[in-house]
Amino acid sequence: MSTNAELARIFEQMAKVLDLTGANVFRVNAHNKVARVLQSLTSDVAELADDPAKLTAIDGIGDGSAKKIIEFVKTGRVKEHDELIKQIPIGLLKVMEIPGLGPKTVKLLWENAGVTDVASLKAAIDAGKLDGLARMGAKTITNIKESLEFAAHAAERMRLGEALPIAEQIVEHLRKVKGVKQVEYAGSL
Repeated sequence: MSTNAELARIFEQMAKVLDLTGANVFRVNAHNKVARVLQSLTSDVAELADDPAKLTAIDGIGDGSAKKIIEFVKTGRVKEHDELIKQIPIGLLKVMEIPGLGPKTVKLLWENAGVTDVASLKAAIDAGKLDGLARMGAKTITNIKESLEFAAHAAERMRLGEALPIAEQIVEHLRKVKGVKQVEYAGSL
């Protein structure tokens, strides 16, 4: 994983944990913005880490974020990230990836239904622990179930980078079959 991608992941996780723990919304947004900036950089941020002024010259990266980037380039870790991750069950980050579940809902599920990961969310739904919770009507619970099913099916899918070479091989093989005039792969391969 590239330095930019890894740092973007770290800043995204910090934003999620800050959001879950009720931090200032401006701080949450700043971390999300840094993550987006890092994802869109065309050059390796590690090459800029020798000079904080080069980093802060990038729109969206302030002094504090620049220090975290330099810390990561030098040590491979960001101390604040490590400390934040310890404040929540790590499985909650996966729960937050489920479509329709934002930080407020995940916090509610964690604090009132004991949800700490995707498996405990499924168990809480099956045990009826979500029934009667604030903002947890039957429709919302149904939507969460559907999102869980979708996420499970999506996880079973093969990555495009793995599927494309296979699809190309199949197409080449079929083109050699007598009588075949045209073969192309389509859809999601």
